[in-house]
Amino acid sequence: MRPKIAIVGFSCCEGCQIQFLNLGETLLNILGAADIVNFRFAKGENQAGPFDIAFVEGSIVAPEEVEALKEVREKSKLLIALGVCACCGGVQSIKNFLPHLEVRRRVYGNAKLEHEAAEEVHPIDDYVKVDHYIPGCPFDRKGFLDTLKLALMGKKPSPIDYNVCAECKLRENGCLLDKKIFCMGPVIRGGCNALCPTRNYPCEGCWGPSADAEGRIGAFLEILRAHSISKEEITLKFRKYAGSMKPFRGIASGHQDREAH
Repeated sequence: MRPKIAIVGFSCCEGCQIQFLNLGETLLNILGAADIVNFRFAKGENQAGPFDIAFVEGSIVAPEEVEALKEVREKSKLLIALGVCACCGGVQSIKNFLPHLEVRRRVYGNAKLEHEAAEEVHPIDDYVKVDHYIPGCPFDRKGFLDTLKLALMGKKPSPIDYNVCAECKLRENGCLLDKKIFCMGPVIRGGCNALCPTRNYPCEGCWGPSADAEGRIGAFLEILRAHSISKEEITLKFRKYAGSMKPFRGIASGHQDREAH
């Protein structure tokens, strides 16, 4: 029997689902090996499960999403977080650092809503077991296909344990921090092949914290301060994609002095 794949979206811009469609002809190869039985973004009729593999995009912002996510988990042999929103909370998790009522008024005014959003945004592994993570905003297509191939063969993808700086060195890029440009590479998970620094644009952090981020943050902050990067800019940069993740939470909250060593 052919494996059954689901692509499920929660609160997000749905850019990762668009990225999936951008696979183009590669989709035909996927369809030759498996059946995509649930993909609301592209299918009119969708099966409710069970699934061999479920890719879940988006963060969790409402109680009803928690229940829906748990249902997907129960019906899936393998659940993979797709994109930085599912993996780390994403851009919308910025609201976690602002007063809830202020955010609500800024977005909706005094409108009465049928569904109220939760006060905090969460990555999906705050509620269910995740078998593998494919971060990015949107995800990297090669990384996605490599993960899918291994999953279809019943093999577990190896987690990425290096940061963006390691990939810059492999590509022989000059260090942007040496030019006093605020680049998040030292504390961000690799896997993007240093896409932005290679184009002389600083890493913004859309792959979330690297495996060794906690051990690097103290020295990283010292470099940023030596380059006269303001506390506010540091706070906002750490808050942007993954501020609620444990390695970044203190700095994203503005408590940078606790991170210095």
